[in-house]
Amino acid sequence: MEREPTQEDMRDPDLLTPTKEMLKNAVRLGRPPKLNPKKSVYIYFESDVVRHLRATGKGWQTRVSDWVAQGVRQGAL
Repeated sequence: MEREPTQEDMRDPDLLTPTKEMLKNAVRLGRPPKLNPKKSVYIYFESDVVRHLRATGKGWQTRVSDWVAQGVRQGAL
């Protein structure tokens, strides 16, 4: 059986149950959302192409994304 909270309970932050208003006004922690977030897709390349790209080292997927984006912006793709 639940009891009504006392004034002492109301001052204890560990016992506080947030209201909808409190949640609505809560500050979001962490990174801010990106304006143009990346989208995960699956694409198949020939094995030798993937092997070559991976051999270029860490960040190869970002570099491929940048190359494709550059091609799109230049109208080549």
